[in-house]
Amino acid sequence: MKLERNNRLWLFAVVAISVAAPSVRADWGSIRGNNRYHDDHRKVEEHRVQERRIEEHREPEHVRHVDRDFEVDRQHAHYWSGFHSGMVVHGLPHGYISVHVGGRPYYYYDGVYYETNPSGFVVVTPPIGAFVTTVPTGSVALSVGGSMYFYGGGAYYVQQANGFVVVPPPLGISVAELPPGATPVSIGGNSYFLAGGTYYLPVMQGGVTIFMTVRP
Repeated sequence: MKLERNNRLWLFAVVAISVAAPSVRADWGSIRGNNRYHDDHRKVEEHRVQERRIEEHREPEHVRHVDRDFEVDRQHAHYWSGFHSGMVVHGLPHGYISVHVGGRPYYYYDGVYYETNPSGFVVVTPPIGAFVTTVPTGSVALSVGGSMYFYGGGAYYVQQANGFVVVPPPLGISVAELPPGATPVSIGGNSYFLAGGTYYLPVMQGGVTIFMTVRP
């Protein structure tokens, strides 16, 4: 009797395993399970292909740089970049100095020149002949025609014994940034920027836009 009971228990266990087995295999060994695996794999591959296509059609950095709006994308890292000729302020910055050109008084601070105004002080175009002991912050050295210039705040400086003097903009010199307040103009179907009586022509050089002083 005991042997017979053990046989029944063994038979019951075999039947239970055989019934449960199909449910285990159904998820991984069945057609449905295989299809789900392939569907997930296909979705991952499609996502990767889409990412590659987006990356391949992404504009290079230099193209976006070339297509930029000249005025909007100008750099504003220096004090003088926030001022342009004709701007009126109510007070002078701390540390300004007095500058005289041909007997006419000006006030100067880090690339910006001021004159007195009924409303306070007005920003003016850097006067030719103004002498300062240091060039504006962010000035860059430029060489043209065998002469060295320092460009900052929209002005061109030439070094002298004890400092630097503002000189007229030399023709044919190229700068990376327009002078503050430069305005677009069109002459003879060509586009220029005008600042302080000087015309700047945007040209391409090395994949980026620079601005050359010209006579239209």
